Formats: sequence, C-alpha cells, structure tokens
Amino acid sequence: MEGAELAGKILSTWLTLVLGLILLPSAFGVSLGISEIYMKILVKTLECSCRLAQSLWLQVSEVLSCTKASRPERHHVPFCARDKKPIAGWQKEI
Repeated sequence: MEGAELAGKILSTWLTLVLGLILLPSAFGVSLGISEIYMKILVKTLECSCRLAQSLWLQVSEVLSCTKASRPERHHVPFCARDKKPIAGWQKEI
C-alpha cells in the first residue's frame, strides 16, 4: 500500500496549502497580494505587446506604402512602457 500512502500525503499537503493560503486569509479578510502582483505583470505584458504590435504595424504600413527606392531611413524600435529599453531582436532596418 505504498502508493496509497503517497497519495494520502499528497492530498493532505494539498488540503493544508489550500486551507492555509486561501481559506483562512479570505475568512479574515486578509489579502496575500497574489492577485495584485498577477495584475501588475499582466498589465506590463499587455502594454509591451501593444507597443510591439503598433511598431510592427507602422513598419508594415511603411513598406506597403513606399516603393523600394523612396523608402525612408527610419527605425521603429518597440519599447516597453516602464524601462524604455528596446526589445532584443526587433532592431531591423527598413
């Protein structure tokens, strides 16, 4: 019955974690901050991807609207909103 003992230990550990990290804090109205951290990460990711999509759209629209001879010498490098550093690998010449 070694498998049953292992399953019992895993189940009891899982229930202890659920009780300790979810049920008790919510019963007392305490927030562990996990949702806030998740939302901050999600917002940063979406802002960065939005800027990347806008930059790529500008590159595509310039290529489609210009002939090869009259193409402007500009670089569109996407930046993340927070640190203003270029995203690696997207520094291409048009």
